[in-house]
Amino acid sequence: MFDNGDYQSIDLNDWIMSNPNSALGNTFQLSPEMLEKLPVNDQLFLYPSKS
Repeated sequence: MFDNGDYQSIDLNDWIMSNPNSALGNTFQLSPEMLEKLPVNDQLFLYPSKS
């Protein structure tokens, strides 16, 4: 839909935080009540540190 020919990587956290709840609800089949419980301006997924 927005393909300009250049590959761009996006982090799942960034994608979730940058989309409206209506898009997330449709994509993940979640109710509005469940979406309201998601943290705002925070990371949803924690990654292990690289050592």
